Parts: sequence; C-alpha cells; structure tokens
Amino acid sequence: MGDRHRHKMPHGPGWNKVNVIGQVFLAAAFALLAIRVVGWVLPGSWFDQSFN
Repeated sequence: MGDRHRHKMPHGPGWNKVNVIGQVFLAAAFALLAIRVVGWVLPGSWFDQSFN
C-alpha cells in the first residue's frame, strides 16, 4: 500500500503484540506445512508418522 496509507494503520504497543502473535501463528503454519511436505517426500519417516 505504501507510505500514503501507513498512517491509517493502528499503532502502539498493543497492536505490536497483536502483530507478533500473528507472525508466530504464521511461522507455526509454515513449520507444519514443511513437516507435511517432508513426510510426503520421505514416506515411513517420523515426519510421515506424525500426521497419522
């Protein structure tokens, strides 16, 4: 969106915590996706067994 819209975004320490929490959930989702993909590549491994 750029600098023209940056002032419209919420600011402050509370919103920074919300942003960090969202980033943690996003990282966890990517980690689960990576484990699932490795499970597909290596059938029978721990990664594959973790989703059964």
